[in-house]
Amino acid sequence: MDSVKPGGHIIFEVYSEAQLTYKTGGPPSIDMLYDPAKVLQWIQPYKCIHFYYGEVVRNEGKRHKGLCHIIQVVLKK
Repeated sequence: MDSVKPGGHIIFEVYSEAQLTYKTGGPPSIDMLYDPAKVLQWIQPYKCIHFYYGEVVRNEGKRHKGLCHIIQVVLKK
């Protein structure tokens, strides 16, 4: 956040902790996945333009293919 100027945007997509049960890619450890409640807490000081917690289909090569569970965020600082 420090590298983004006031009024700038931050866009990210991460795998949620629920991804472990999908077996369609992403990190194999809960320690490398994200809890939506913690993400919401982290983004609270900023203007949230978009927040999505749910399923998407990804076809990004052999290791990321099929139904996945993600968190998407667009913020304005």
